[in-house]
Amino acid sequence: MEYDQELETYFYPCPCGDQFQITKEDLLSGNDVAQCPSCSLFIRVIYDSVSLLRFSIFYHL
Repeated sequence: MEYDQELETYFYPCPCGDQFQITKEDLLSGNDVAQCPSCSLFIRVIYDSVSLLRFSIFYHL
């Protein structure tokens, strides 16, 4: 996944040509499902919540 610091959003390519997107805030609140805005596909994001929290604190995100 690619992270956009300005938008605080992670992006991942969707087979339809658009991108799945999920915000850092979504992940920190336990929402681990990213949706593509152009089609009906959803993906579950597998991540380490402790590492995400440390990353957020370290980089003041």
